[in-house]
Amino acid sequence: MRARKPALWLYFSACILTVLAGFLNDDVLMTIAKPVIIPAILFYYLSAKKEPFNIWYGVFLLLTFIGDTLVLMHFQNEILVIMLPYVLSYALLLVFMGRDVARLKFRWGGFAMATFVFFLIVAIAYTLISFLDPGRSGLVLPVAGYGVVLGIQCAMAAYHFHGSSSNMSFYMAMTALFNCVSDIFYVLFTLILSVKHYLGVDLALQVFSYYFVIKYFIFRKR
Repeated sequence: MRARKPALWLYFSACILTVLAGFLNDDVLMTIAKPVIIPAILFYYLSAKKEPFNIWYGVFLLLTFIGDTLVLMHFQNEILVIMLPYVLSYALLLVFMGRDVARLKFRWGGFAMATFVFFLIVAIAYTLISFLDPGRSGLVLPVAGYGVVLGIQCAMAAYHFHGSSSNMSFYMAMTALFNCVSDIFYVLFTLILSVKHYLGVDLALQVFSYYFVIKYFIFRKR
């Protein structure tokens, strides 16, 4: 319990430094600050959890840490390699969300909202794909698949938020929202516009989303 606040301070400090490094395009500061984020938020989870440690939460954070580490490197076909751990972590997150949604009573209003959100995200993904440079044709299918995964994630969160007013549903919705907007910004600023000045915005959404996902883990039931 006493370790909760120091862990949270470490996490937010690392997040702020990472975002600052993104805006300043400072690779040294980025290399120092970003690898601290996942261990810090894991430390916070371990000090704040009320139930036994869930190994799958650890796997999720490990996959995310691998993805964050790969982003710091530069190599051939890096985009496809970077996407792999994130897609796997999102797939694991979908399992958690699917179980939570299955506990709710079916509601047509929630289903309509989830359907709308899903097709909205997929439409945005396909719109972004249409602006990809022809030289990036190899990314069309991976980005499309990524968009579908994000669409399902946001649809589940919208359905659960519609049918439940719990803390868990709020943090689930915030997790999906931050993940979705962060990935949209990444494709827009990195793959389409190639504008590094806005990298800090994408980084802020990404790294602060980890707080919401951990709070979601803490509030959800097994």
